[in-house]
Amino acid sequence: TQTAKNYTVTLNTNEGTINAGNVTSYTYGEGATLPTNVTKTGYTFDGWYKEPTCTNKVTTLGATDYTSDITLYAKWTINSYSTRWKLAGGQLNGNSDDIVQDYEFGQAITAPTGIERVGFNFIGWEPTVPTTMPAENLEFTAQWEEKQLINFRTLCTYDIVLKNNYVDDDSKDGHTTITATHTS
Repeated sequence: TQTAKNYTVTLNTNEGTINAGNVTSYTYGEGATLPTNVTKTGYTFDGWYKEPTCTNKVTTLGATDYTSDITLYAKWTINSYSTRWKLAGGQLNGNSDDIVQDYEFGQAITAPTGIERVGFNFIGWEPTVPTTMPAENLEFTAQWEEKQLINFRTLCTYDIVLKNNYVDDDSKDGHTTITATHTS
């Protein structure tokens, strides 16, 4: 009887993780099942490929498919996630609807600017906006601070001196001092 030949299988996960079913070898004539429970934060696993450029997909190691050691490479598709910006009574360009934006994992996030609310100052977003998109959908709410209306009342005192136009019995040297109060 002839002994079945064993070959080494190297699975390059390209920074992913094999969670179950890892294969390190296969026996000629028997083949092997490739793992499908493979994960990478922010990406979707798209299978195993014969080359680093991920051109030729391999779905299984058939009983007689390979007669040497083999290295297979994981292919990943980047995921997109949503951000929802709740304006909380504010408006952007006259529109008060929530703003929804999609970002790929790791992409820089740009928060909406120019939102307005009558009688309020915009003071930021809650929670704090991260620099780049994490591997999850996010929701932010506009934070507002009521404008402080300051009521100014100015008290002004004027000294008015009338010369020879009006003489009062209480005047001195022909001058009368009148105090006027102005409020605005």
